[in-house]
Amino acid sequence: MWLKSARVAHDALEGGCDDPAFYKAKLVTAQFYMKRILPQAAGLVGSVRAGKASMMALDEMSF
Repeated sequence: MWLKSARVAHDALEGGCDDPAFYKAKLVTAQFYMKRILPQAAGLVGSVRAGKASMMALDEMSF
């Protein structure tokens, strides 16, 4: 979705939009997401693939 938003913002800025500050902010936000948030997904893949077995190994009374 951020890539789509960035494309729309880029096209709007190229086309001479009425509110360039809004679209520039969209581009900056998309860049932040791509550089800072998206890379975290690679680190979380292992946790997701590991499943819930280790978490569910304890019975309820152990908590």
